[in-house]
Amino acid sequence: MALGSLVLARLVSYALLLAMAGLPFYALVHGRRVLSAPERMSLAILMVGALGASLWWAVADVAEMAGLPVGDLDQETFSAVLGATPLGALRASPRSPPSPASHGRAMPAPERAHPGFCCGLATFCT
Repeated sequence: MALGSLVLARLVSYALLLAMAGLPFYALVHGRRVLSAPERMSLAILMVGALGASLWWAVADVAEMAGLPVGDLDQETFSAVLGATPLGALRASPRSPPSPASHGRAMPAPERAHPGFCCGLATFCT
């Protein structure tokens, strides 16, 4: 069951990301450099859908790697399996130190990267 969910998650994710990329090109082909309000709303809806599909893809992928149905995943298994992947390594890595462009201001360095950042990165890397 997890394999079917994984395939469907990939299909939905690719379809939404393709639509997200195609909408601005559609406007450019028709000679418009700015999206209309309905097109911007559609783009926002596609973005939220693509993020959800990428999260679904991550859960289905972890379930497939763990050899469990998606419904049987618990937090410990999910964290352990995801931590062994490149995405998990990215989430566990600390952020870079402040750059010289920050003019010496101390910036709080969180222990780990924000999960939303990781999910967004996963959306555009898949």
